Amino acid sequence: MDSDAPLRVLVAWHPNASGNEALEFAAWLCRTTPTVVRTVTIVVRPWLTLSKLSSKYEKQLAKEAHRAKAQAKKALTAAGVPEECWDRPVHTLVDGSSQPALLNEQAAEFNASLILFGSQGAAQKGSFRANSTVEALLHSSPYALGLTPRGPKLAKHGVKRLTVAFTSMQPEEDTLATAVNLATRLDVPMRVLAILREDVDTPTSLQSELQHSSREDALSFLDKLHDEIVDKHQNMSIETELAYGPNVADAMETPRWKKGDLLLIGSTPVGALERVFVGSAAGEILRNIKTPAIVIPAGKGQQ
Repeated sequence: MDSDAPLRVLVAWHPNASGNEALEFAAWLCRTTPTVVRTVTIVVRPWLTLSKLSSKYEKQLAKEAHRAKAQAKKALTAAGVPEECWDRPVHTLVDGSSQPALLNEQAAEFNASLILFGSQGAAQKGSFRANSTVEALLHSSPYALGLTPRGPKLAKHGVKRLTVAFTSMQPEEDTLATAVNLATRLDVPMRVLAILREDVDTPTSLQSELQHSSREDALSFLDKLHDEIVDKHQNMSIETELAYGPNVADAMETPRWKKGDLLLIGSTPVGALERVFVGSAAGEILRNIKTPAIVIPAGKGQQ
């Protein structure tokens, strides 16, 4: 996410989508920092070679692309994405057999900073549920993914604070570097959040001592991160917070979440590849996000 260039946001969008959250997320970013927005609609077709597709299909696909572009413009306007943020073209429609592969291809063609998704239709208000395409990208995408819960409450004037969450006391340096760069770019304070899951299966006689010890370790970890960031970025406003509970869902209820909060989550490196790979703890965080979130690929932190 080059801080000297506008954010390039690709929104996965479909005319029949049950919600408009991904476009609202894009509009929110537009109110925060220079942003270029493009929407993309994926049409899944069977495994057929191009030579076997009829001219009738191609004509119908062209008509659908024209119709979807007009609908996308209306949806962008309704979501509050200003026209000066629209890419040229503002919408593309592509067909193929694999949605994740096509989205990655479109992101590459657009040189996307991130790909935005809303929650699937079955999600309740204030919660996020990934569809199969998002699940696949969470384990394979070379691009940052922006995810937003159903019916998010967003600050009118854009992002007001960046929260970077860690579930381990051995955080990826890439994640921390990205958080610092993004907070600087958005000109917002940063909160470092340590999420501690306290094992309820521990024998009762040991729970108190183990909880006290683990919390002390987590607080020391936060103090160390705070000092590291302040030493390198004296003008940055930073706070730290410990969230704990018997599970990630309960721990995520501990912090206070504001309308202007954006959450950043790192991913686990997979060999030498720069890919998103969300482990079990990060996956639990995503299922319980209260605000829009960005998941970054391992290895992308210095951009």
